[in-house]
Amino acid sequence: NVFRKLGFGYISDDVKATVTVPTRRRDISIKEDLIEEVSRIYGVDNIKGRLPILSVKPGRIDKTYREIRNKMLSLGLNETLSYILINDKEVHKYTLDEFEELKLLAPITEDRNTLRYSVIPSMVKIYEYNKARDIKDVSIFEIGKGFYKKQDEYGENTKLCALMTGNYYDELGNTKQVDFYIIKGIAEEILEYLGYENRYSFVKEEQIATEFHPGQTAYISVNNDIVGVIGRLHPNVENNINNAKTPVYVLEINLDKLLSKKTGKMKFKEISKFPSIEKDIAFVVDKDITSIEIETNIKKAAGSALETIKPFDLYMGEQLGDNKKSIAYSLTFSDSKRTLTEEEVLESMQKVIDMVCKKCNAECRK
Repeated sequence: NVFRKLGFGYISDDVKATVTVPTRRRDISIKEDLIEEVSRIYGVDNIKGRLPILSVKPGRIDKTYREIRNKMLSLGLNETLSYILINDKEVHKYTLDEFEELKLLAPITEDRNTLRYSVIPSMVKIYEYNKARDIKDVSIFEIGKGFYKKQDEYGENTKLCALMTGNYYDELGNTKQVDFYIIKGIAEEILEYLGYENRYSFVKEEQIATEFHPGQTAYISVNNDIVGVIGRLHPNVENNINNAKTPVYVLEINLDKLLSKKTGKMKFKEISKFPSIEKDIAFVVDKDITSIEIETNIKKAAGSALETIKPFDLYMGEQLGDNKKSIAYSLTFSDSKRTLTEEEVLESMQKVIDMVCKKCNAECRK
């Protein structure tokens, strides 16, 4: 009926229509033009739409990024979006990776003449902007791209980066001074949320980027492969951006590298009906002994009755000596089948003390 009203000749059957367009209508040259004429005359609102029949596969990566973004927001951090262009003098900072920087042929400004490799320089710039406006408490993150050229290969990867300083306000509204354990906790929350529980560790390396604090920096290892870094900025760097008034901590994870690794199967167990028993213990050890070493020995000695280990205090002072530190742990014991006795827990605690003192050359602090 539409073609008849328009004066178009046509031959049609149940499958298709062959239309002869008058010479006066030079604007119609393809079949989409005919469809447009039908919708114009018949009325777009009168045509019922339907979804295309396609074998569409839901995207996993985009969904994962959204989940990571929502998790970071729930942890009390604010999302930022920064320029991917930085100054060429900053592109090799905060990393020991070897690559060739990607410079623009005709940059608008020399301050943004190179594609970034690490997202940390962009986050530092955002912090400097906030600090100049007397905003002292900063907890921000970004999921952004990094770019590189290695030999003849050009590439990019997606990274999760966070910067924290000043006071941190958690999801319960509590206020804490940002320190290494806060940024470490953020990393642990993300890794465990993505399914890498018991598959990651924090590794201290001798060689680190000069922009990081040598005593408060660790690499994130998943399945024995480095996927990121956490740590405090070097005092010299902090002095340049905030006159060393407050420490600045950063986190960066290569999401492409992390998400390519297999995750562990999620396991569930029934909550114990029997009460648990908590015990606190502190060990004095040499400064070069890591908390991971102590925790590993605690697990071996305590056995299956040990449910959780939580370090809650680190002390270094003149009373202990220059090369000593004290780390305190809260140990939770429980059994899903019965109530543990005080004697059983004390026996496990003694085994823990004996094992840690022997393997880590430690002293149990009373």
